[in-house]
Amino acid sequence: MTLNLKALWTLGFALMAMGTLVVYGAVTLTESTSVSLYKGTSKVRDYPNWATCTEAAKAAGQAITAGTVTYSCKTEVRKVVATYTADPPPIPVDCVVSAWSAWTPSGDWSACTDGSQARNETRSRIVVTPAANGGAACPGLAELRLTVQSCGETPPPPPPIGSAVVFYTDLAFAPPGALVTVWGRGLDAAVTGAEVFSQSATKTVLKWTGGPAMIGGAPVSVTTRAGTVREATPSTLSFACSAAKPGDVILLRAGIYTQRCGTTTWGAQQFNLGAKFTDVSFVGYPGEVVQLKELRTDDGTGGQSNGLVVANVKMAGTYCVNGGSWWEAEESGAKNVRVVNIDCHGNYGSANTMTGLVGFGGDGWKVLGNRFTNNAPAPINNNHAVYATVGADDAEVAWNLFSNMKMGHVIQQHTDGPLRQYDRLSIHDNELVGANSGDIRGINISGCTASSTSDIYNNVLLNLGQDFSGINTYCGQVKVRHNTLAKIAAPPLLVQGGTVMAQNNVFIGRANVGSFTGSNNVTSGTVDSTGRMVGAPKAPNVGVNVDHAGVPRGATVSVGAYE
Repeated sequence: MTLNLKALWTLGFALMAMGTLVVYGAVTLTESTSVSLYKGTSKVRDYPNWATCTEAAKAAGQAITAGTVTYSCKTEVRKVVATYTADPPPIPVDCVVSAWSAWTPSGDWSACTDGSQARNETRSRIVVTPAANGGAACPGLAELRLTVQSCGETPPPPPPIGSAVVFYTDLAFAPPGALVTVWGRGLDAAVTGAEVFSQSATKTVLKWTGGPAMIGGAPVSVTTRAGTVREATPSTLSFACSAAKPGDVILLRAGIYTQRCGTTTWGAQQFNLGAKFTDVSFVGYPGEVVQLKELRTDDGTGGQSNGLVVANVKMAGTYCVNGGSWWEAEESGAKNVRVVNIDCHGNYGSANTMTGLVGFGGDGWKVLGNRFTNNAPAPINNNHAVYATVGADDAEVAWNLFSNMKMGHVIQQHTDGPLRQYDRLSIHDNELVGANSGDIRGINISGCTASSTSDIYNNVLLNLGQDFSGINTYCGQVKVRHNTLAKIAAPPLLVQGGTVMAQNNVFIGRANVGSFTGSNNVTSGTVDSTGRMVGAPKAPNVGVNVDHAGVPRGATVSVGAYE
């Protein structure tokens, strides 16, 4: 709109040029002056009628007073036109990003060549405040580096004795405000990069603030990413599931959960998730008891919840977490799923489930720090605790306890039908303990191509077998290192196929069977109830730098799972 101005007495304007005036400072108004008023400007008065000035006043350039405002009657002063324009220019906002995450491997070490090997590592950060109104743009959010280390006869040095050692965490990615639980050794040390929620030598809970975080100098491998922390109770689970978005952490408070989550029109499971729950974490609140039923990572239509986390809860059913079956397509099922610190109870009696309490066919699964039991009255060949199938790559099964149960092979890699390629299956630091040698079997590697790879180390297998070996191989390239096997009802190691290298193990009991390359293995002596060998001999380390208890190994170590 257009206004006639007589005065702008207390308004601040600045004359930018003969023509348009904008806000700031005092002004002189002339006949050709145009004033731009921003929305919200107040106290604008019309210029006095030129007739108000007498001819004498005009000639003398005198001033006249109208009310409380004095106006000039100089002949050059004329009526002024003001033009109403838009809002003031917006204030520029520069981009703000979080601190860098810790460096994380994005692949395995390369083959050892001329005493060196390399791998790619990445780190990332997230946008905290996006750029706006012409502010500085965001810098890069990801970096890649190549790390080189020596290899061959000399393994990387272990951490110093007495320093903190991080075994694993429930979350690998966390939004600010999430609670991250860390398991390890010597964790009652100084924390940087996060707030302490609770702390002990073996388990510390951090309130994530963006990291990177360290405990006693040991890095906590958690990457910050966007998401919302949502609390849920038994009565609000379905609401939290409906609101969930990728990156969210659903923090489950204490109670027995019966509400369903995900697709409720397919299957009887409590959780049928699918793609909507990609990168969503279901985590029990630290120190509280949370009881769930069965969970499937798919929604019945092919959608998969990649990046799912299930942690710190109790589960019971025909299975606990199902992410693929042995008859499905190559590497099918959700990928990069974490199952951490759950009490998983197989509540199926004498049923032949033909699956695992935790079963998966997708790549990148982490099954860490869980406790497995079942209520079967007798062992059933096709029932397993952890079942890797259809060529799942880069899986890690570690720090789990398998006890008080009756079943087939506790840890099973297998696929019926065509042989599948399994790459980099890591089975380490598990405890398989039977009440008697007829309860459970050990570890089975089968259904794979000749070039499949697996590494079995730092495991304790006691009092098991069912007339099956503790570690049984049919295929692939298998490393068996620093394990302790005793009171096995059959040969501790049975090689029926594959290329097997066995080093620095304790094999107490019957003679091993099959062809394998071996060095520094002990086949006689005494093992106590925890799997520690009495008076174990020393042998050169073969690259397993921390023992089953988290004690760093030296260049010369005791054979078996313990230093």
